[in-house]
Amino acid sequence: MGAVAEFEKDIIRERVKAGLDNARSKGKRLGRPRVSPLLIPKVKELRARGLSIRKIEKTLKSKDFLWVN
Repeated sequence: MGAVAEFEKDIIRERVKAGLDNARSKGKRLGRPRVSPLLIPKVKELRARGLSIRKIEKTLKSKDFLWVN
């Protein structure tokens, strides 16, 4: 059973790599969207005022990007 699972894992890995290579060859951007450099000072200002991360996300109408280091 272990050999079969390992074989399947290898096949999945190859398919994922092929898909990513195909997307790159078509010029597709991979990864999470970039944060606008214009938002960074605004986020720092709101954080300095004591707003929570969630409140800042709601204020800027953006979600989840603030949790990324």
